[in-house]
Amino acid sequence: MRRIAVVGILLLLSGCEGFSGFVNDTFSRNGDPNQPVAMAENVQRANGGQPASTPIAVQTGNVWPGPIQPLPSLADIAKTLPQSEGVPLLPAVPPAITTPPRGAVPVLTAPPSTVQPAPAPSPNAVNTPSLPKGTEIQTSRGPEVVSGGTGNFLTLTSPDGEYAGIMVPNGNGTSTIIRPDGSVETVTEPRP
Repeated sequence: MRRIAVVGILLLLSGCEGFSGFVNDTFSRNGDPNQPVAMAENVQRANGGQPASTPIAVQTGNVWPGPIQPLPSLADIAKTLPQSEGVPLLPAVPPAITTPPRGAVPVLTAPPSTVQPAPAPSPNAVNTPSLPKGTEIQTSRGPEVVSGGTGNFLTLTSPDGEYAGIMVPNGNGTSTIIRPDGSVETVTEPRP
């Protein structure tokens, strides 16, 4: 009796459009027909596969581009411009008209500004290094010495005077050292 009831329900449901679509989408000989076609590594991992990926190779040598070249001054730029005799490089400024011509509408000007310029910060508060020169920092490569810097970073040298990298404070008692070869190290910042 149960078999007849199950067969009857299946025959009744097979006439419904939704049921046949459900069966076709759920049970298929070729896998899930609604699965996206993708060959990316993350899709292969999601499907349980192990994609073949090449590891990133370490670049040898000094990866830093070198010192920043100084910007030219306006005088240096003016020297490179072509000079022509008797012709000024900049257009002449027309003289100021003090009274409007007859019949013209006078132009109203704004009153002088009352905004005061900001006071210059004291030289001691701007770009002062967090650690004085000569402070020794213990790193994985041995002790290194602070040789300069600003409030944002410090430059480090090894005891023999060779450039060792820059140290950027993290604000939590540690600092990150970035070396010329691209290696990075986090160290505890000594108290001044």
